[in-house]
Amino acid sequence: MHSSFVLLAAAAVAIPAGAQAQERRDERYSGEQAEHAIRACREAVQQQAANRFGVRGIEFRDAHLDPDGDAVVGRIDIPRQNYEDHFRFACSMDFDRDEVRSVRLNPMNEGSGGGYRERSAEGPDRAMDNCRNAVAGRIANQGYGGVQFDSMRVDQRNERILGSAHAQRGDDFRSFNFACSVELRDGDLRSVNVTRR
Repeated sequence: MHSSFVLLAAAAVAIPAGAQAQERRDERYSGEQAEHAIRACREAVQQQAANRFGVRGIEFRDAHLDPDGDAVVGRIDIPRQNYEDHFRFACSMDFDRDEVRSVRLNPMNEGSGGGYRERSAEGPDRAMDNCRNAVAGRIANQGYGGVQFDSMRVDQRNERILGSAHAQRGDDFRSFNFACSVELRDGDLRSVNVTRR
């Protein structure tokens, strides 16, 4: 990989917890840089799964930047004959060198959602709901209320949901464009990017 990540804020910035931490991290890395990091991690996870389990048809249920450290984290399903194995993964990232330092795959136990998982026939609808909720949360975190969605469309080929919305903060009316990377089969949200117009 030869693209470079550019740190947009000092590494010593104190990152608050929860959604604010994710918002701060998204400010440090542009949407394109974040997507590239997630893509690099997914490729490394696929390679490790192929090496360890001899399978390449894994399904990503989630993949996002960890707000508490330089990592990409998420969950995958590894299909077997009549069931799926569920794993959590974590890619330790070197954003300055654009490298995946290491990949960890840990099985999820029954209490955390392991074992057999039914396939959802309502994946696209669930993906739309998850995207809508994530976008509304991002806009609300910027201090805007009354979020209204103007348009949403599914890009089946790239498994993305694209659209626009508007909201208000005092006398300030603002329009936003957004793109959600999703797993259309099950509706899981991979990442979301919201930009003001």
